[in-house]
Amino acid sequence: GDLTEIFDSYMKSTTWGLGVDAVTTLEHILGRNDRFLSRWFSVAGGYTWTDFEDKLAPDQFTQDGPDSGGKGSCSSRGLAIRVTPVDLTADGGLGGNGLVGLRLGAAWGTSLLNHSDEFIVHVDPDQGDPFPRMYVDGWAVHAELPFADDFGDPAKNSLERFIAEACDPLLSFTYGHQEIEPGIRWDGDRYVYERDPRGTYEEGKGYEVGLANVFFLRKGHIEAPDVDGDTSGWGLHLPIRRYGGFRYDEATVPQATGLLDVTRTNWSVWIDPLAIMQAARK
Repeated sequence: GDLTEIFDSYMKSTTWGLGVDAVTTLEHILGRNDRFLSRWFSVAGGYTWTDFEDKLAPDQFTQDGPDSGGKGSCSSRGLAIRVTPVDLTADGGLGGNGLVGLRLGAAWGTSLLNHSDEFIVHVDPDQGDPFPRMYVDGWAVHAELPFADDFGDPAKNSLERFIAEACDPLLSFTYGHQEIEPGIRWDGDRYVYERDPRGTYEEGKGYEVGLANVFFLRKGHIEAPDVDGDTSGWGLHLPIRRYGGFRYDEATVPQATGLLDVTRTNWSVWIDPLAIMQAARK
């Protein structure tokens, strides 16, 4: 029970990846800037690589010595398809009002997360920790009132341009549904990488309402082993036209039965140097 030493433990991971929207890329290759295809649909894919390492304690303070740390690598990949059968933003917008249009669309995505044949081994290879492999499938439907194409034209006043670039869409609604299946299971003796035959492990669904691309309100529900409860959240987005902005989001999600809900907060600041350089040249 005596204090012998103070030390640091850590877990760290480094991830990098690549994502491509095939339809938008094709438009650029053809030299088309009018979104003649991507206005209606898109097909995108991505791939990431992750290196993981942990250290439970300095070697001299553990009976395992150098085996008190572990490392490994995994990858993730995914595919998303989006269709927008209704896009009434051209030719004066919805009903020719010249201000707003209407978009209706849907999307589907699937991904395999943290795929690896490696185990994170600290002492005994037969007791290695698996990467949390998961199979994720989801879909969403979306409706919004965007500005008409001719609203915010560069030839018009700067205030109208500012509104068109910062507050688009004026109103949006999205409903989404997601299912997760684990890609590991316990065979009674050790973990194996295999899709769990019990099927869906976690199911989540919910909606988001956005106002002028500034304020967002969210509500949902999540079900998982020993977890069954509602989720809620809100977000505040303060864009500076298309040059950058600030965003704050807050969410409340349930934990296992008997535990208090968890509140998560996130904020981010970003800039677009290319947009700034383009504006400076004009």
